[in-house]
Amino acid sequence: MPERKVLVREGASERRRPAGHELGRVAAKLAAVFGTGLFMVGVIDLAILWTPFRFGTAGWEFAAVSRTFTNMPMITLGALMAPLAVGYLAGGLRTGVVKGVAAGYAFGVLVMVVLAGLYILSGVEVWQVTPPEGMSALKRAILKNGVEMVVYTGILASAAVVSWRFGKR
Repeated sequence: MPERKVLVREGASERRRPAGHELGRVAAKLAAVFGTGLFMVGVIDLAILWTPFRFGTAGWEFAAVSRTFTNMPMITLGALMAPLAVGYLAGGLRTGVVKGVAAGYAFGVLVMVVLAGLYILSGVEVWQVTPPEGMSALKRAILKNGVEMVVYTGILASAAVVSWRFGKR
């Protein structure tokens, strides 16, 4: 029986990364920078909007919460993109990182629920003092913000559940 030989090419022991790996790293870096930027701009905008605090003034509360929900696309995109991209760049999504991200999303759900309560309470008072010619605009604003509240709370809750389940692997 002839003796079998295995030919090993020189350098074959070095592990080569797939061609798409570098593209993935570049995309993750862009997502991290873009997501962080969106999140920071949204948070700064909200900080300017919410200060100085005027709690107890229904019109201010209603407007501040309404504007907060208008800003949510920027904050939500940033909050969804940045942590996952940074985790990927750090060498993979580790359980602790993913569970931390999930906890952040769960905190976002809690904030949304508190804001919705504040919106409803101040909305009742604003409704009572709005003149008849302004009711149409107020109804549209309430409908728009109601949809935003439900959608963004759902997005953050889904992200929290998915992240937590992924972190359990």
